[in-house]
Amino acid sequence: MDIDLRVLGEVVGEWERAPWGKRGLVLAKRLPLLGISQGTFHRKRMKEFGDAKRRAGPTGRKKPEYEAAVQQIMKLKYSPLKGVRSLTTEDAMIMAAEQGCPEALDIPEGTVNRIARELGYHPRVQRRESRFEAARPNEWHQLDASRSEYFQCHHRIGEEWALKLSPAPFKNRDVRDSRERLWIYGLADDFSGLRVARYYIAKGENALDAMDFLQWAWSKHEDHAPFRGLPDHLYLDKGPLDKTKAFQDFCREVAGVEIHSHEAGRPQATGKVETGWKDLWRRFEARFFRQAGWQSRQFSLAELNQELAWYLRDHHNQRDHRRLKKMSKAEAWLTIQGVVDIEPEVWRHVFHREKRTLDAAGCFDFRGQPYQVAKEMPYPGGLRCEIYLGLRDGAVLVADPRDGRKFEAALFAPAPAGEFRSGERTPLERLLAEPDRAPETGDGESQAGKPVPPLTFRPDAEGKVVHLVRVEKTVISDQSSVISDTENGKRKTENLSLAELARGIEVVQPPAASSQPPGERLFATPLERYEHLVGRQARGEVVGEADREFLAWFKSEYREFLNLSPAAAPPALRII
Repeated sequence: MDIDLRVLGEVVGEWERAPWGKRGLVLAKRLPLLGISQGTFHRKRMKEFGDAKRRAGPTGRKKPEYEAAVQQIMKLKYSPLKGVRSLTTEDAMIMAAEQGCPEALDIPEGTVNRIARELGYHPRVQRRESRFEAARPNEWHQLDASRSEYFQCHHRIGEEWALKLSPAPFKNRDVRDSRERLWIYGLADDFSGLRVARYYIAKGENALDAMDFLQWAWSKHEDHAPFRGLPDHLYLDKGPLDKTKAFQDFCREVAGVEIHSHEAGRPQATGKVETGWKDLWRRFEARFFRQAGWQSRQFSLAELNQELAWYLRDHHNQRDHRRLKKMSKAEAWLTIQGVVDIEPEVWRHVFHREKRTLDAAGCFDFRGQPYQVAKEMPYPGGLRCEIYLGLRDGAVLVADPRDGRKFEAALFAPAPAGEFRSGERTPLERLLAEPDRAPETGDGESQAGKPVPPLTFRPDAEGKVVHLVRVEKTVISDQSSVISDTENGKRKTENLSLAELARGIEVVQPPAASSQPPGERLFATPLERYEHLVGRQARGEVVGEADREFLAWFKSEYREFLNLSPAAAPPALRII
């Protein structure tokens, strides 16, 4: 049917100029004259005229300022509080106008939604994803937790929970435990797609249940055989386990597993374990509704976990690998070249760490309780130690900063009054308590009890420099034994005549007249004799002629020394 384009253009112009909500009336009035339907009108309009008359701005819109308003409206619409649904477009427009964007109310609601779709401001618009796959089994493991969709905690039987099926959540009969829920933790091998999972009862997702699940999943167990072993990398969301520093330290220092976490609100990152939840609910949990008497049937946690292990081992893990079509998931995992096992006892090393200072009794306050380190830790007083709290068993350990050894600590229990226990003495106390021991001589004979050799002066070859040395005591007789120190430190005994002794003695001799008669007091040094004689003169005593000659000789020989204070005396003449 031929249509006059001039008349069609007039109708299109009138239709575009009509206010919002009145365009339908224009078409109802004009289209009977043209003899076409609304669908034909819009097809002809787009074919002949397109959007040339409507797209006049630089962004291709008749009013490009709409985009900024739509951006503000969509930001308010899709940014609610956590757990709150998004607003309607109408309410978001009102809020945008109240917050300083009055033009938000000038745009029709339909136009806001259309522009938002064109700009991609819609939750159904997804970012481009990047698919990756590990190169071998146990290279990457993905971990996640979710709520059970149909199993609920119904009531307690002793210490155990009775679980029941329900299409919708309900409040359990025990009011004191009304928040208990059934959670399921899952682990998927990134390369093979093999999956293990286990149910837990808790009030929410928590790190202790996650670590218990990982210990079970990574160890050798018949419920998930042949899967076992530590991965090189563990990929998880930003949940409680990722925020537990003790687990991070354990993986880095003990297990050798590198932890990775994806950004919040991006479950696609761990899609290999996330996508399995709906399949698990549909293929495993929902099939119990097909059994007769499901309304009254009760399950224990152990029974449910056993049923889940059979389903994953015999059904899910026997499906074809997503890429290796001739292999099942379990067979693909069996291509592993080596498994790194971990002993269950090693999980005791998941510690929370804090710093504390110990007192002399080895006591410290930790989390509101007084603790005391074991008696085996020596000398704890004043040590700044690292305290380890075992997250799995609650054990408290104290690390000795001196050698790194760890000692157990227990709640402090004071000894009854009147009981005193002597602690081990310190090294300094033991050193001071030991008796003095003289050094052994070269021939093995002890020097204990032997008097210390006196100090004397030794002149050099020219007689100008006097050295203070220590020699053995010399006993002079006609045929005397002289015991003196030699240069190598060994004692030497010689029989010398009186003449030879006079030539070899290591004493600076005063004039011959100053030699002392037999029976007179012997002095170790000339200075000692000088001080003795001066003291006698000061007390008014009379000294002999030999002593007066000695005093005159000493004053003339050491005139400069006598004019100095003892602290400023030449080093060669100081008393040591």
